[in-house]
Amino acid sequence: MTLEEKVIILGALFHDIGKFEQRCKEIKKPHEELGVLLLDEMKEYILTVFDNNESFFNEVKKIVLNHHTGGKTDFVKIIKTSDHLSASERIKKEEPEPGTSQWEHKLLTSVFSKVKITADKYPEPLFFEQRLFIEGEHNAIIPTVTENNAKTRKDFGYRNTTFQEFKQDLIEILKFHKKTNDFHTLINLLLVLFEKYMWCVPDFTGNKFTDISLFNHSKDVAGISHALYKSNQDGKHLQLIVGDIPGIQKYIFDITNQRPAKILRGRSIFVQILARKLATKMLNAFGLTDCSLIMLAGGKFYILAPDKADFESTFNQILITIEKEMAEEFNYELKFAAGHYRFNHEKLRGKEISFGDIVFNATQSLEENRYQPWKHIFDFRNFSEEATVFNVGFSEQDDPELMKCRVTEKPMVLKRVRLLKKYDETESDILVDKQVELEFKIGSEIPKDNAFFLFDEEEKERVLNLKEVIKLNKQKAEKLLINARLKPLLKEKNIEYLQNTTFLEVASFVSMGGKSVIPFDKIAEKSEGAEYLTLIKGDIDNLGILMAHGLSGDNKDTEFTSISRTTTMSNQLKYFFSYYLNGFLEKWCEVNNTYLYTVFAGGDDLMFIAPHSQALPLLYSLNEQFEKFVCENAEIHVSYSLTNFRHSTPIRIVSEFSEENQSEVKNKLKISKEKSVDEILNYPSSFMIQNDKAGTYVFNTEVKNVQLKELIELVNQLKSWVKPEAENERSKLSHGMLRNLMILSEIMRDYRNNGETKDLLWHPKLTYQVNRMLKKNGKYLDEKVGKFFEIILKINKAEKEKEFEGLLYPAVCTVIYLIRN
Repeated sequence: MTLEEKVIILGALFHDIGKFEQRCKEIKKPHEELGVLLLDEMKEYILTVFDNNESFFNEVKKIVLNHHTGGKTDFVKIIKTSDHLSASERIKKEEPEPGTSQWEHKLLTSVFSKVKITADKYPEPLFFEQRLFIEGEHNAIIPTVTENNAKTRKDFGYRNTTFQEFKQDLIEILKFHKKTNDFHTLINLLLVLFEKYMWCVPDFTGNKFTDISLFNHSKDVAGISHALYKSNQDGKHLQLIVGDIPGIQKYIFDITNQRPAKILRGRSIFVQILARKLATKMLNAFGLTDCSLIMLAGGKFYILAPDKADFESTFNQILITIEKEMAEEFNYELKFAAGHYRFNHEKLRGKEISFGDIVFNATQSLEENRYQPWKHIFDFRNFSEEATVFNVGFSEQDDPELMKCRVTEKPMVLKRVRLLKKYDETESDILVDKQVELEFKIGSEIPKDNAFFLFDEEEKERVLNLKEVIKLNKQKAEKLLINARLKPLLKEKNIEYLQNTTFLEVASFVSMGGKSVIPFDKIAEKSEGAEYLTLIKGDIDNLGILMAHGLSGDNKDTEFTSISRTTTMSNQLKYFFSYYLNGFLEKWCEVNNTYLYTVFAGGDDLMFIAPHSQALPLLYSLNEQFEKFVCENAEIHVSYSLTNFRHSTPIRIVSEFSEENQSEVKNKLKISKEKSVDEILNYPSSFMIQNDKAGTYVFNTEVKNVQLKELIELVNQLKSWVKPEAENERSKLSHGMLRNLMILSEIMRDYRNNGETKDLLWHPKLTYQVNRMLKKNGKYLDEKVGKFFEIILKINKAEKEKEFEGLLYPAVCTVIYLIRN
């Protein structure tokens, strides 16, 4: 990388750094001047980036000082253009700040308060407290501060000492470069540092639309500037690249072994590691840094790339390389798809197009290529045996069972066979594919924070903790650091161990017994009643439409689809489904004395396993937090399914049932099924919770999420009647009556769904059971039980009573599970 490129990247990253000092100290000095003063303090270390050439250091200072007023240098012009592209709607209001007295909005508001598709109005804005992105602070990503309170930072903002702590961390990171001359890792560490402190700091405080974080803005300006600098076409265009690993969930669950706890977690984390590795390959192909990786979630990533004459050839060449590696490493089981879209950044700046449109078009390009796997390495016009997967040497053992991987039941290529020792607590040794061996190590050995994944040419991939990496002294080996926490990293004296490191945040929480992952049978034992497990699956409804159109506004004045607002929204979702979820699940286990297991969480999906009796309360609590996270925005919601299973059920089968259940709740509660996207976008309130999906599939029943609390209360009520807590208290509802109620409530549900007269038989049958078992001399034995059944026995129910009736079947089924031995 040239020194000029380093000027562009560092100048862009630090162009607004003075704002961070303003936010911490309320100092009355323009942020440009504060930024230059900070650079002068760090001059000794920053000079090493430019081979001690002071003229390049001065160019960085010019960028920081003049990025608003403009300057004669090309560097300043590029950063100014990028600043406009990053956060275009507030540029006209941005001016050299004479002080902070007139800039009263100190806190970052949630971008989800600016999301609106067909609703009549925006949600009330909520703001984040300023707290560091560190372990134990996961609740910080739930915005709780109201607009009136947000104008003061006294109770919710950073303190003067926060900036001093930031400077000390910055010095340690710059020292790393002085020792190693590793610019790429320097940038990665700076991004981790900026995210730790500035994820919750607004880049602009001139009005209440303070929803772009200073972290995202600084990072995006650096990525945009680098792409603009490297573009050599007409100077008007850039490229948006999107890459994806299709079929992630199918791959994760493709396990037949009946003890999948360690391997399942490993597979989930591995596919995210793989996506991150492929994104790095794409960045390296175009000579870019992580600043250009504008979005990464689950198995998908977006890269802002330069528009160069050789773009297409470079893009195709890296796809050939990736496809060859994927074919060799995964035997064509996992594939990679990518697309790109060339856009006019001048039109984006002028709001002739929105960034949501650009993301949509790039994704369309990806979708077109998704169904053409391996097209870069196979010439289907000249197809030969040498070019196929069949021309490989499979393992040939005397025992046919030894030819298969004992975890996936798939044939093994001879050179990939490994002996996996002590697979489970029975300490059995089994033959597996080498990829399974790696995923087992990830699932069983990876710590929750600062976990290193080492790509070593000599010994291939390994999982290590911080002390092991330092002791190994593999400075030049490629490393991926999962769930990085800066404080312990920077405490180490020989910080050189961080060379050649990239970073990734994932949802990795599982309950541990010592150093071992709690197996599924032990999790099931935590369930009250029947020892069943529940796979909780959820995904955000209409996320593609939300990303493409949710920030479009009603007109150009309320159009919020700048690059950094879109990336801020993506980042905040990533925070919820990784950082927050890890902390939330850990706290739930602690409070409820239970075990939980995260299968996957990323992008718009989440899957985790809980004891059956905990599943409904856990889901309700998590969804409640998600609604707070999105500012109670009724157009942003999640659909869930609960799939119950025994711990010995093959997880592949559980996954298939779960997928069917998820489809059921999506399809049956979705409004306007036959309408196109354009028609739906013009359909009033079509995305609101009350009209759209936003439901949970439990015991073959679709329940709206707004009814979950009522369902839990009904479960508790029925359970208390069947199995009173006091030992000397008689039950008000027999087990037999409960079983009859289950059968008849299912018929009742069918009647409501299809209206067939034959299903009305539930009424006389239930009336008979009630008269025989719950009444004496024509009167109910218990008044509350009587009121309950009088509502159930109504034929012509009011709308609220119909909703209550719809909860009956899943409630009764849940209670039966809870009271079983």
